[in-house]
Amino acid sequence: MSEHRIEEALSTLEDVLVRERELLLSGRARETANLIGEKISALEVFDGVVVNGAENRLRDGQRKRVDAVVGLAKENATHFTAVRNGLQNAISRIESMTDGAYVGAYGANGGQTAFPKATGGYVKKV
Repeated sequence: MSEHRIEEALSTLEDVLVRERELLLSGRARETANLIGEKISALEVFDGVVVNGAENRLRDGQRKRVDAVVGLAKENATHFTAVRNGLQNAISRIESMTDGAYVGAYGANGGQTAFPKATGGYVKKV
């Protein structure tokens, strides 16, 4: 693999991962999808470096950059996990908001009908 392609892949991947981290930290996780094309093409070259044994031919500076890229990827994965957990918690809270609510209808035993168990078809009492 040419020296130029390795340098180009490392630079592109570093740039994409830094932008991805900035988007994640600023709460714009959805916008990271726009980076996927760039990221995949750079990762293909990067994988070629790692999988095909080219890492043995890397200079020390390049090896440090590869380590930095791996570190950035791990950090972004942690941020993605935090975003996912935050969204799951928000969804759980919204779903549980109706747990204690009642629809104003009563069952055969005279007890109120819980909102999550309401199925519709209620007739207004005249």
